Amino acid sequence: MRVFVAGGTGLVGSRLIHRLQKRNDKVILLTRRPESARERFGPTVTVVEGDPTASTGEASDEPVWTMKSTFGPGGTTTTTTAPDGSSTTRTTLPDTVITSGPTEIHHP
Repeated sequence: MRVFVAGGTGLVGSRLIHRLQKRNDKVILLTRRPESARERFGPTVTVVEGDPTASTGEASDEPVWTMKSTFGPGGTTTTTTAPDGSSTTRTTLPDTVITSGPTEIHHP
């Protein structure tokens, strides 16, 4: 499977990439720190230098969905915003385990 990861050199992203490598997935990583990413993950990860938060200065008529996740002692909070501005927020508690493979969520 090909997987695109933005911001994979941080705490959560680096763990995700290591797991994807163990599964032999093809990982494409967008990062502001390409040298660090190449050292950390080796040649099996395709590293693309860029800043996903930077504006290109070009206007687009295409609808854009955004997703922002924050991690902390209270769990993971993910907010998804639709092109029309409506949004949903979901918090996953720290004791939740998400397995790889088919999407399954287990609560201990």
